[in-house]
Amino acid sequence: MWTLLEGKILTIDNLKRKGYEGPLRCAMCEKIEENIQHHFTRCSFACACWEELVRTLGVSIQYSPPLQSLLTNWKK
Repeated sequence: MWTLLEGKILTIDNLKRKGYEGPLRCAMCEKIEENIQHHFTRCSFACACWEELVRTLGVSIQYSPPLQSLLTNWKK
């Protein structure tokens, strides 16, 4: 959770800053360049995972706020 909130997860945008030269598009949806925000809240695959989790747990969340707000509000 800390690495996610601090932006330290090795998504393609972070790997690119470290010299990564591979494909830049999201490996899950292949639509746009992957970054943390896309990977956890905007990617169609990520949204399907969140929806399944929400359905299973019987809770409600919104996908529109920034990632930090989403994770902070999740505890509530």
